[in-house]
Amino acid sequence: MLRALWTLIKLLLVAGIVIFLMEQDGALNIEWKDYVVSVQLGMGLAAILLFLVALLFFHRLILNLLRVPQVMRGYWGIKAQQKSHHSLTKSLVSLAAGDYKHAAYHAHRAQKLLPEKYDASAALFLEAQAARLMNQHDRATQKFNELLD
Repeated sequence: MLRALWTLIKLLLVAGIVIFLMEQDGALNIEWKDYVVSVQLGMGLAAILLFLVALLFFHRLILNLLRVPQVMRGYWGIKAQQKSHHSLTKSLVSLAAGDYKHAAYHAHRAQKLLPEKYDASAALFLEAQAARLMNQHDRATQKFNELLD
């Protein structure tokens, strides 16, 4: 609501400036080689102002278009983090329910989905614990050693 009101205020301000410029007396003559362009001063100033506003609009549009890959990377990172946390929760629930195979699967999936900048030690611990409870001692030892590293 406030953003729409602010946009309306800016549009009214620009319209007021254009109307003020249009009411100015005088003439604007532009001569270039054999061409002569004669325009009312207010109309010329208003045209220049509108050109600058359009230029700023397109500049902002281009900057936003160039940011699309960065925004999409951020969105995909957040989605991967949410999926990782969901999988980590499923792993905890499966481990508590005694379904060690699914607990190991979801813990491994949580490790793979979690972005590189986050620590995946909780998922690694759950995978090691599930392997230990499934009597896979070699795999459990390997996972616990990875956790120590």
